[in-house]
Amino acid sequence: MKYLLFTLCIFHLTAQEPISITLKDAENLAIQNNYELNASLHRLEQGYYGYKASQAYFKPKLDYSGEINLTKEGHAFDNAIRLTQPLYDRVGFYDYKGSQIQWEILRLEVREKICDLLFEVRKAYYSILLNQEHVSVDEA
Repeated sequence: MKYLLFTLCIFHLTAQEPISITLKDAENLAIQNNYELNASLHRLEQGYYGYKASQAYFKPKLDYSGEINLTKEGHAFDNAIRLTQPLYDRVGFYDYKGSQIQWEILRLEVREKICDLLFEVRKAYYSILLNQEHVSVDEA
């Protein structure tokens, strides 16, 4: 993030024509290209699927098994359908609650990273604007 703004500042200082970028464009550019934020978003996605997996433990499960025995005397078929659903499992419940809390923590971490990133972008953006005004006052 700092390298991006530094590069923009250097490019702006060495370019013949000034670069015009809005604050929203700078924020969107920083959000799209920030490695830490992208890594946090991937961890958030992993946390979501962990939460969904722990949630799926308590859903009903349908099992089917079948067997065919072919002999000279005749044929035998054996089929079974089994429906199971855990009503209460202490360990499964704690895993479910733990994954729910972990997912919420990851969501808050992503929000924190976005807020920190936007703060840094805005600080740098307004610093550049202030420096441009200083330069224009000094030139006048």
